Amino acid sequence: MRLRQKIDFAIQVFKSLLYTLQSGINLFTLLKSIRKAKDSYLNDGNRTITYAALYDETCLTIEKLKIVPKNKLSSRVILIADNSFNFISYLFALSALSKEVIIMSSQLSDLQLEKILENYPQVLMLTDNKDRLANLRTKSLIYSFAEINACVINKVSHKIRRNNGNITILSTGSSNIPKPIERKLNISKIWSPFTELISKLGLLNYSSTFITVPFYHGYGLASLILALFLKHNLHFTTKFSAKCITQFTNNRIDCLVLLPSMIPKFLEIDQNALGLFRCIISGADKLEATWVSFILNQYTETNIYNLYGTTELGICSIATHTDLTNNNNTIGRFLKGIEYHLQADQQLKIRCPWIHDLSKNQYVSTGDRIHQDKNGFLYYLGRTNSSFNIGGEIIHFSELEEKINSYESVAKTRILVSKNEMMISELNLELTLKKDSAFNEAEFRKWLNRTFPKYLQPKSLHYNDN
Repeated sequence: MRLRQKIDFAIQVFKSLLYTLQSGINLFTLLKSIRKAKDSYLNDGNRTITYAALYDETCLTIEKLKIVPKNKLSSRVILIADNSFNFISYLFALSALSKEVIIMSSQLSDLQLEKILENYPQVLMLTDNKDRLANLRTKSLIYSFAEINACVINKVSHKIRRNNGNITILSTGSSNIPKPIERKLNISKIWSPFTELISKLGLLNYSSTFITVPFYHGYGLASLILALFLKHNLHFTTKFSAKCITQFTNNRIDCLVLLPSMIPKFLEIDQNALGLFRCIISGADKLEATWVSFILNQYTETNIYNLYGTTELGICSIATHTDLTNNNNTIGRFLKGIEYHLQADQQLKIRCPWIHDLSKNQYVSTGDRIHQDKNGFLYYLGRTNSSFNIGGEIIHFSELEEKINSYESVAKTRILVSKNEMMISELNLELTLKKDSAFNEAEFRKWLNRTFPKYLQPKSLHYNDN
């Protein structure tokens, strides 16, 4: 790490602390501290804007949001959208105006959304696509980005009232109905894991990042905030497309942030695609040893890292490039400050100072079975219950089976998970139908699409009437 990079990082930390004292603990404060980064930009594959332009757009968004009733805007706001400049701008603007910004996946079904909104009655919702919310039975006030953006503002004030804005991510975690995971931006608590992550991944040596993960996912949001803090040139797309990414990465980008299931999709397009990046950071799901070995052997100038964590706790361990070179199956070592219990059934329970709203004496179950060797290296063995991680989402079979059993012609459901030839986990359904029932597979699949998000749709379906 060069001296100049260390000095720049120290200056950025100082500026962030200074603006936090002025404007409060929120994401807009971060944007304010980086707005003068002259050479840094964001690119979505179609458009490029500087950090300064993003700051100006966010200030304009703050003014335009004043058309919304103040009592709605100042308390809780739900943000549901795919990756976009609008998502980033509105997230940062709302963080400056609202007590809590609730981020929801755009992949949720109507039934899931309605179930969630029972806990948030008459809340303000902002979205990139109002049409997909048109059939919701809700009393919530809904605005689209387009409606807010259409407002004409004659004067923009850069003076924003001090506000501490919390971020809540609605993630599946340990349930198929998403639950709120609050992320308080408490610098004193997250400082240790924050600096350890930067150090172990050598992020000060890089200047550009491509994030392929949705920003509504905890892993994607953390990557976005970290890349901006480090003033990286930030690349992203609205939805993941390996073909699209490889087409506009002719100039080498330093860091690629992805889910393990995305690796074979890159290789299907171009065997050399992953070699365009100096650093691959994988997280939110198990990174198969097969892919680790392939990357190490195929791309000798590319470093690979594996992050292990949970919805509730965030990142718990890091496997560095050296760790994976020595053992392609490890998930690394625990971060400093983490206390843990490995129980008789190898279930991992963790206690760490950056868990919010929990007693300091409380150990939190990860739901994972972990083995630790004599050198402190960790190995993922699977889940402790009838659940599975698919593409960074925890799937609970019992809840899913119970819901499918409610379908009028289904008597019993069995869910199986298999890995295809590209080592991607897939859901498979085996149904036992009720006697003399009229079952229509096409209608059943339509019901599945209405009831469950995309990642819960089965790859195969088998049924009998026994």
